[in-house]
Amino acid sequence: FLPRMHARGYVAQLTAPLMVRTLDTDHVWTLTPRHDAPPHAAVRTEPGADLIEGSAADLLRVLWKRLPADAVAWVGNHERIGAFLAGRLTS
Repeated sequence: FLPRMHARGYVAQLTAPLMVRTLDTDHVWTLTPRHDAPPHAAVRTEPGADLIEGSAADLLRVLWKRLPADAVAWVGNHERIGAFLAGRLTS
């Protein structure tokens, strides 16, 4: 959904790598900011990156704004994570 929103003019507020980890399925993705393009998503970990983690269902609901952002755990720079989650990430 990030490329679609970027094309619509809603640029993700991401200034440093952010990992998204599901605790129940043990999957992890790292979003890396890019200039003039939506963040690059890769199936990998990045040591030292900010992190949001929770169950897959809770993470999905947070990203779609169906749950408050604090329904998942945040590790790292809360200001950066909050700015990313507060943006318009989905349609």
